[in-house]
Amino acid sequence: MRTNKNLIAFGFLIHRPSPFSSSSSHRVARRRLLSKVVWERSLVEKEDDEGGEEVDGSLDEYVSRLSIDRKFMRQAIDHAKVGYGGTFPNPAVGCVIVDANNNVVGKGFHPQAGFPHAEVFALFEASGAVDDGILAAKSVLPNTIPNEEGRKVTDLLNVYASDGGASKLFGDCLKDNYESPITAYVTLEPCCHYGRTPPCAMTFVQAGVDRVVVGFRDPNPRVDGGGVKVLQENGVNVSFIRGKEEQACAKMVENFVKRITSDSDDFESSMTGAHRSVLRSLAGRMKADGIMPELSVALEDDEARIRDEEDETLEDVVNKFPLKARWLEEVDRILWSKEVILLRLGGVVAKKKAAKYLGIRIAKELGATVAQTVGHTVLLYRPGDPPGLNLNQMIEAKSQA
Repeated sequence: MRTNKNLIAFGFLIHRPSPFSSSSSHRVARRRLLSKVVWERSLVEKEDDEGGEEVDGSLDEYVSRLSIDRKFMRQAIDHAKVGYGGTFPNPAVGCVIVDANNNVVGKGFHPQAGFPHAEVFALFEASGAVDDGILAAKSVLPNTIPNEEGRKVTDLLNVYASDGGASKLFGDCLKDNYESPITAYVTLEPCCHYGRTPPCAMTFVQAGVDRVVVGFRDPNPRVDGGGVKVLQENGVNVSFIRGKEEQACAKMVENFVKRITSDSDDFESSMTGAHRSVLRSLAGRMKADGIMPELSVALEDDEARIRDEEDETLEDVVNKFPLKARWLEEVDRILWSKEVILLRLGGVVAKKKAAKYLGIRIAKELGATVAQTVGHTVLLYRPGDPPGLNLNQMIEAKSQA
């Protein structure tokens, strides 16, 4: 990594001619600002080990770039918030693309699983395929009345998912239409794996992005630095945002990170009847105290309640019932916070047996376990990160009571 070491010397920084007034308060403010810059620049130096871009240029250039990066990352965070809570099992992500003159040429967010990521919606706008990447993403949100924009996005997605689709839609579109360098701001590291669509990292390369600023490194084992590596191997500079913006990006994907990095199989395989018994006792006390977290499954207008199917087909019907991403996201959030939740499923199932099947399915989706099924209610448990309930201690205390 190339770094102008003279800029890192603290003494050099505070004796550099100041653009501020020479008053005492301004000198103090200047020193504080420069101390902060030195600290942040030292963080950027560490990016060499993480695959970050090289640092060069004057202090003023660095401070100016840092300010610009923060500004556009905050915009990307705002866009990510539009989809927040409705993308399960995917994370909420936002993206902003700017040209050399810091004009925004594309923006997007991830609307829901099964649709393009934020980077692709931003490129839809930057390439001229849609007028506004945010409106295009909103057009495919759940419960949105079908419209022309949504149909256009679906057609674009089909092209994007086809052989060579990324190149067909975005090949050099940024270099052909805008002044370089082109910078993309993404709240989460671009993916590098093939799923329903091509990897976003490679799509950025094909579109002609010169630099990518990442808000948070994706801990998903299928990514985990792979997106950065793909970008760098293809000549794209990569930076990592720091400070409040980094924290905001991390907060946005907090529960997603827990889902990806926690090993639910370990706790599930060790669950015993005694563990479930103390969980039932705990739930009873929490209900009596009025602190038991509960959630009901609600039907949408176009959905029918699961009724009296034959037993041999009931499980199949339950497994096809559409569970809403926003509802699953909320159950997931409560489980990370409280570790237990009581689900009331009578609104969607008529048979108690169907409630049992649906509870098992929900538990599987969330990496949880069913501690109890009574009537149309299901008690779920999943240890927090770190765990808050010590079930073995609870068993021992119960045996000594």
